[in-house]
Amino acid sequence: MSVMEMIRQKDAQHFIVVELKGNEPVGFIALSCIDRKNASSEIQVIIGEADRWGEGYCTDAVKLMVKYAFRVLNLHRICAKVSESTEECLKCFLGCGFNIEGRFRHDHFSGGEWRDTLILGILVHEFGGD
Repeated sequence: MSVMEMIRQKDAQHFIVVELKGNEPVGFIALSCIDRKNASSEIQVIIGEADRWGEGYCTDAVKLMVKYAFRVLNLHRICAKVSESTEECLKCFLGCGFNIEGRFRHDHFSGGEWRDTLILGILVHEFGGD
């Protein structure tokens, strides 16, 4: 999908995660499958370079996106899908107030074995972000 196609999507919003100091892009975050009738969406985040992981970019980006989704887009629920093997990502979402709601068992093959994807979610009244 091209950048222009991404921008034109009515059911998604995409943002670049930028470092404040050097204004350098470090990742990407998106709300996809925005369902205005049911006030829900799915969130995805990628911090590109492994040496940038653990610096708080994911947490900051997720908190800002959730705040935007609830306060500006007036959504009621946001979900995320996280591989059980990505402990830092799971820790990020749990730290941002998401709850584990379920799992897709053995839905992907990684590191030589079948792994589960965890389904996480947060409701507007569970978000305490200022």
